[in-house]
Amino acid sequence: MSDVAKVQIGYAPRLGLAGRDDTTTSSPVFVLMQKLERTMDVVSACARPWSGSIPTGPLPPGVKIVTFYDRGDLVAITVQTVLHNLLFGVALIFLIQWVFLGNLRCALIVAATISGSAPALR
Repeated sequence: MSDVAKVQIGYAPRLGLAGRDDTTTSSPVFVLMQKLERTMDVVSACARPWSGSIPTGPLPPGVKIVTFYDRGDLVAITVQTVLHNLLFGVALIFLIQWVFLGNLRCALIVAATISGSAPALR
């Protein structure tokens, strides 16, 4: 956990109540990602040390960290969808231009320019 965050025992007063599944003794932890960071790198770095209970370290015995919401699957599906739509769009434009222009070289040039101008998938 020391790679991701600094963990220490604090004495802040309780200002609210957080719970899950009829249990009110949980404490939520939110991870905020910095601007222009790679999402999958942050998700995997956060999931690595929090894979269940931690027997040694600064946490008291019996305390375990459980992931409630993981964005990794959502990000992977979104990147796959964007890549699929990009490739499908390039193929469709290539086919339409080849039919209307009747020139294979012009259609290939335009299709190559479209795929090269797409933003890099993060």
